[in-house]
Amino acid sequence: MRSAPNVKQLPKDVFTEAIIFAGADAWSHAKHWQEAVGPAAGDNTPPVYLGPKQLAELNNLRIIDDGRRSARVYLAGYIEPIKINAIAEKLALAGVKEARLFKGIPDREPENWSNYLTRIRDDHQRGESLVEMLSEPVQCLPLNKPLPTPGDIYHPDHIDWKRDKVTQEWVFHKAKGTAENLSRLMKAYGVRVRYNELSRDVEISVNGNLPAGDLARNVSLSKIEDICRINDYPYTAAASHLDNLASADSYNPALDWVKSRPWDGTSRLRELFDCLTLADTEKAEISWTLFRKWFFGAAALLSGKTNKFEHVLILVDPMGGLGKTRFFNTLCPKDFQADGVTLNPDDKDSVLQVVSKWLVELGEIGATFSKSDIESLKAFLSKDKDELRPAYARAANRYQRRTAFFGSVNNVQFLMDDTNNRRFWPIQVAAVNYQHSIDVQQVWAEALARINAGETWHLDQQENRVIGEHNDAFRSKDRIEEMILASYDPSAQPGRYVSASDVLNEIGVLNPKQTDTRKASALLRKMFAHKISRGLTVYHMPSAKGFRHLVSVNTEYKEGPF
Repeated sequence: MRSAPNVKQLPKDVFTEAIIFAGADAWSHAKHWQEAVGPAAGDNTPPVYLGPKQLAELNNLRIIDDGRRSARVYLAGYIEPIKINAIAEKLALAGVKEARLFKGIPDREPENWSNYLTRIRDDHQRGESLVEMLSEPVQCLPLNKPLPTPGDIYHPDHIDWKRDKVTQEWVFHKAKGTAENLSRLMKAYGVRVRYNELSRDVEISVNGNLPAGDLARNVSLSKIEDICRINDYPYTAAASHLDNLASADSYNPALDWVKSRPWDGTSRLRELFDCLTLADTEKAEISWTLFRKWFFGAAALLSGKTNKFEHVLILVDPMGGLGKTRFFNTLCPKDFQADGVTLNPDDKDSVLQVVSKWLVELGEIGATFSKSDIESLKAFLSKDKDELRPAYARAANRYQRRTAFFGSVNNVQFLMDDTNNRRFWPIQVAAVNYQHSIDVQQVWAEALARINAGETWHLDQQENRVIGEHNDAFRSKDRIEEMILASYDPSAQPGRYVSASDVLNEIGVLNPKQTDTRKASALLRKMFAHKISRGLTVYHMPSAKGFRHLVSVNTEYKEGPF
């Protein structure tokens, strides 16, 4: 049995704790530990790491030396839940007495595995083993050798037979190009074709190894082509059946991660919200509602309870540098997220990049977006499906929306539209704790459990009204609006009826344009009571603060009933 990287460099003193990193990013985390974290703590031993290659062959891998007293396991990126349990089993059978599972660095509440290891040893004595479940008991053929007895591999009804000229018996001639035959052929050679529902990609692994790099798919397809040709299976048929095989073995790694451990009943969602110190102008009740509903919506998208959740949770920080993006990065493993994304709804490649992740931070809201950009973004957010044609696909596919959007801006007045900003849920913050040790897997498990129990991710009518008023503070205001807001106090005692044109004249806007009057009217309707007098809308309002009337204001509007 081979040893995992750095197992042989573990200290000879078995009472020294072993450090193990496991997951898609294990190598980079182990390197960071070896170069920075370890030396700072006086530990110069390189940690053991179990990356994708090691996890694929975990059943035949030695991850710790026998007799080691204790171990610490750090999750580093995505890892299948069954392989976490298999790691625990290997530690238990190697004699480890004390072990802890950390979800990241730091993790102030790691999971204590000590009792779990004892139970595993008891189960093993009864013949139960998780490690043996990691690989199918199939002896895979070498990729360059044809099937020795193809008739035993292919479906008997999917074979062309021919009569032997000597024996006159019917013998195998060639396989028909059916999906069933391709499935059996791939299994014989240890080739697995899966569909990743999150990345929208077909993944082809050979003997448990998923090729990496820019040409990974081409490498896998080349191997499949070789297998088909040496077995007289029509490769053109194979290419058309790959999607069929993949759809029969689909998975969602982000959903698997959320479901890897059921919610333990301890609420952590509010604790995560409390990592945000709200600005003085923020109302905690409104911000908590937006925060909670966004998590419910993201969980509903991931689990398939809905295909449409058009709201963007946006952290607003006028000073900048508080760590909004770093807080977003803590919400899930990095394989399932993308930050600082520039989305062009008209660019199919840009859209495919975005919808191939679960959580996406839009990094340019309020910075470079024009009103037309905002309208395009709104239309994109409202979709429940995306029609795209991935590379190598023969036709465009319609993908169910599984992506939830997050945002961070430094400009308080970032909403460009005067109306219909309901899709954007801003929260202004004064500080952000992005170094928390909250178990975010349990946060999402809680969100999923709550929506399964009936919690909704939508705002009701009253909440929508309150959020509309809340969002007005984040709306970009032009010169006319700013002058009116600075000049009139809605809480002051009204003493007259004046028109929008009179108001503009009073604050110094002489000869206003029609667009100026429309903007003033829209704002005055929100601020003051109004009525129609002689065919003209007039507003019941106080005099301007600190202004002398630059022109006489029509006082005839004072008379007349509503």
